[in-house]
Amino acid sequence: QIFIRPLVFVGVFISMRGILLGRNVSTPLVFLVAYAAVNFMAIAITSLETRHLGQFLPALLILGAAPDTREPESRRRVTLMRYGWVSVVLLVHLAWLVMKFK
Repeated sequence: QIFIRPLVFVGVFISMRGILLGRNVSTPLVFLVAYAAVNFMAIAITSLETRHLGQFLPALLILGAAPDTREPESRRRVTLMRYGWVSVVLLVHLAWLVMKFK
């Protein structure tokens, strides 16, 4: 998940930007964003079990395939998102560690 999430976040960004710019080509991606978001919220409300996330993994994989990493701008976005995502994961784990041993 640590490798696919930055691509998914950039895919979400690309699909939302496409809708704001009026491109009809990103409409299926926006559907996947809405589908994944609603279902992740439903899982968070009901159980928070990671095994329930498996059925939404194909949507994440498709969103992760949206950025064209051959383009320098997309590659830059993915790299920035990767640094941001890893930083957030590390900070959350550090905060958990501090709270656990405090």
